[in-house]
Amino acid sequence: MFGAMKALFDLPEETKNKHVNPKPYRSYLGNCPVVPFHESFGVDDAPTLDASQAFTTLMWPEGNPSFW
Repeated sequence: MFGAMKALFDLPEETKNKHVNPKPYRSYLGNCPVVPFHESFGVDDAPTLDASQAFTTLMWPEGNPSFW
């Protein structure tokens, strides 16, 4: 999974912005003028297979089994 992090953060901004969550700090955070080199994703239940697959499908609709 850590090897795929570069691929995740290299995705287009509009793709990364698809990850939204009403809870604070659980969505994609990036493109902030105060901290221009900071990007993060908050993924609820990331260690579970279902959550990992759902996040992967959102970011890569064509699939990316190396990520999850």
